[in-house]
Amino acid sequence: MMEFGRCTIIFVGLFLIAVCTCVGQRAEVQVNQVIFKKAYYGGGVIHTQGFGACFYQWKHKTYLRKRVLGVEVVGMRHLKEKKIHRRVDDNARGYSYGKLNSMFLVRLQWGYKKILFDKIRKKGVEISAISLFGPSIAFTKPEYLEIFHQYNGVGVVTEERYDPNEHFPSNIYGRAPWLTGLDELDVHPGGFAKLGLQFEHSSKQQGIKSVEVGAVLDAYPWKIPIMVESEAVSNNFLFGTLYIAVTFGKKLI
Repeated sequence: MMEFGRCTIIFVGLFLIAVCTCVGQRAEVQVNQVIFKKAYYGGGVIHTQGFGACFYQWKHKTYLRKRVLGVEVVGMRHLKEKKIHRRVDDNARGYSYGKLNSMFLVRLQWGYKKILFDKIRKKGVEISAISLFGPSIAFTKPEYLEIFHQYNGVGVVTEERYDPNEHFPSNIYGRAPWLTGLDELDVHPGGFAKLGLQFEHSSKQQGIKSVEVGAVLDAYPWKIPIMVESEAVSNNFLFGTLYIAVTFGKKLI
């Protein structure tokens, strides 16, 4: 929860900086407006439970309204995950005790971008409202760990799928390579809705340099098994996150 709080503070701070920058615009130099038919842009995403990448295309509907198609791939952590490092060996990878599966999402996005405040000078900022929705496909990969065993007085480390009944901090050496278990993916279909504000700034009229902030809700018909459940830990079927995306691209006439 402390990590969630820090991410929220960063999110709010960047949001306020972007808003103050936009409020400070002055209509000193009017830019000749061009109707761009489409644009391609992409970049990175950081959210309150992970990070990822995104790619978008928008097409002209009206001057102030664009139809948006996109795809986003992001990791999703459980709020109760806490990484542990083996103190006796710095080479061991950190692991999250009690974690059954790693989770990442593929969001296929459809929706609209509506310009709220147009760029009024070459170095101004354009502010747009973003509303997107579509399928959110969750993939879970079993968590594999390196487990320490002793056979006839000789120490051996093996890669094993995490079993809460057999694996404990006393015999866990560290996390296995992430690709281990990738052939055992489970698929969990669901859906999502996203609302955001995009602050676009570029000295070139055809260029796109933007910061987008907003919120996303992913929903699934059942709980996603990320952690071993207990009185203090439960899995969820709803995932609400705040995000910041930084994107770059180009508009086409």
